[in-house]
Amino acid sequence: RGCIMLGQSYYKGMFDFSKELLAHYKTQPTILPKLRKNDSKATHMIGEKLLEMRQTTTRADIHKVVTDGIQLELSNSDKYASKETLSFLAQKTWVEWVVSKWAQTVSEEKLTTEDDMIRAVGIMFMEDMREYIPYLLTVNDPCSKGLNYLWP
Repeated sequence: RGCIMLGQSYYKGMFDFSKELLAHYKTQPTILPKLRKNDSKATHMIGEKLLEMRQTTTRADIHKVVTDGIQLELSNSDKYASKETLSFLAQKTWVEWVVSKWAQTVSEEKLTTEDDMIRAVGIMFMEDMREYIPYLLTVNDPCSKGLNYLWP
């Protein structure tokens, strides 16, 4: 507990980092509506995916992996100067994965829900819309009275 395992290795700091990311993502329910309610599973999923997606390289081979100037700046900074192995993950790559995993697609947003149908029926039966109801029906009313029997 309190660490993320990938392969045979345990990563203690990754669990806390994943938990912070999850807490941030939960503040965006409209953007990420499919986010799991179970914190532990989602935290482990985030941590494992971060570890899988990162690019790890040695300091000697960093010029082969660097795709952005900021990566080179970070690798040369005092904070990471003593590190022989460095890992990078492009923010764009990570955000694309998060969106593909937990965001709604445009086609899903366009699907009709029960609430939408209830609203439509409520609008149809408002007094102002009464005269337009025959245009909304797909079949002719077999009743000779028309739709007047719906209202007293």
